[in-house]
Amino acid sequence: MLGWFKKRFWKEHVKLATQNKLAAEYLLEFEQLMEGMGSFEVTRPSVLQLNLDSSEAHLDDLRDGQALPPILANDAFGMNKDLRRLYDDMLSGRRAFASQFGSASEPLLPFDQKFTPNEGWSIYLDHFGRKLT
Repeated sequence: MLGWFKKRFWKEHVKLATQNKLAAEYLLEFEQLMEGMGSFEVTRPSVLQLNLDSSEAHLDDLRDGQALPPILANDAFGMNKDLRRLYDDMLSGRRAFASQFGSASEPLLPFDQKFTPNEGWSIYLDHFGRKLT
């Protein structure tokens, strides 16, 4: 019974770290686009880049099949909360723009739908950590 609980805990941590990585990549790309358009200038390492680096480190730690230590899990949960807030702010701006000027170029999906692996969680988790040959 305890093994089942550890496996479930590990799966939830993999989902969290993966979602953080996908969200950080998406928001970092949006930030770079805005910077390129002259909307603002980033002169220091982006917080989103730091989030992306942390998420990738968390995923590397999870490849051994063990859940994250509590301090790293808390870091991942806090990061997820911040990324959700940033995405929701961006999404509300894009929705306002779409209502004023027409439809958006991509579907405006909720956070949990937007940042899911293409193959779905079940297949992703089954293949997570396996080496490609």
